[in-house]
Amino acid sequence: MSLDLLDGASTGAQDRALAVITSAIFYTPSITTTVINDSTGLPIVPLVIAGTSVHDNASLSLAAINAGGNLTYNFYTNGLCSGTPSTTQTVTVRNAVVPPSSSTGPLAAGTYSYNATYSGDPIDFSQLPNGACEPFSVIADFAIHNSGSMLVSPGFSSGNTIWLDYPDYPFIPNYAITPSCTAGLPNGASCGFNPSTGNPPYSSSLIITTTPTTPLGSYMITVTGTGGGLTRTTQFTLTVVSGSVGGTVLPTAKPSLLISLLPYAALLFVSTAVALAYYRRKRRARNRVAFLL
Repeated sequence: MSLDLLDGASTGAQDRALAVITSAIFYTPSITTTVINDSTGLPIVPLVIAGTSVHDNASLSLAAINAGGNLTYNFYTNGLCSGTPSTTQTVTVRNAVVPPSSSTGPLAAGTYSYNATYSGDPIDFSQLPNGACEPFSVIADFAIHNSGSMLVSPGFSSGNTIWLDYPDYPFIPNYAITPSCTAGLPNGASCGFNPSTGNPPYSSSLIITTTPTTPLGSYMITVTGTGGGLTRTTQFTLTVVSGSVGGTVLPTAKPSLLISLLPYAALLFVSTAVALAYYRRKRRARNRVAFLL
């Protein structure tokens, strides 16, 4: 509770006398605090990427316009604002304006919290409340990649490799990530992952299976990795072509190219067979001559 300067002069007996009448003005300031991401200048969500620096920003509400005193920011290395603060910083309040705290970080993965304590000023009659505890978590980021475009025919399957790793070493994720196909699959197609989840770094084999009715064409496939409250995506092109193509099994871009090579392969096979027969016949003739001698 604080008493404003009712007569415009310094507080004294005349102000306290006025305070007992119904026209007396009292204030009950409260503290609101917000943790800010230094790199964006925006309030953080409950999760922050490892390596980020943050600061706390406090404000007074329902306070006198000339409120002063001090405010202390407390930073804890737990999410409960319990125990002894890891760091404290005291700032001076002037005309109810509170400066922000200094920056803390870069932060490693873990759980942290802030709160703030306001001292009040000479015209406050009772101790003012502390700000609420502001817990937040810091986690290591992850990245997701793929092995490239895929080729498949209706009714066949094709494969891709999905890699999940960490881009901000030495901040290594300690949570499981689950990949899934979230966009772009053509009608009649389905996808599966093996393994279906894991802790990075790891790779997962993606198999896309089509049906005989899957339409021909090119499709942009989106694979999303989800874990630790984060989502990351990677994309590649799936091309559905006519013929009997199993994507990664056949390296040619068009089945017709392979078909056009079949006559040459047959000719090579026949030529090889004829050469072998001639060699064997000649060898038998030599053996017969040697026997007669």
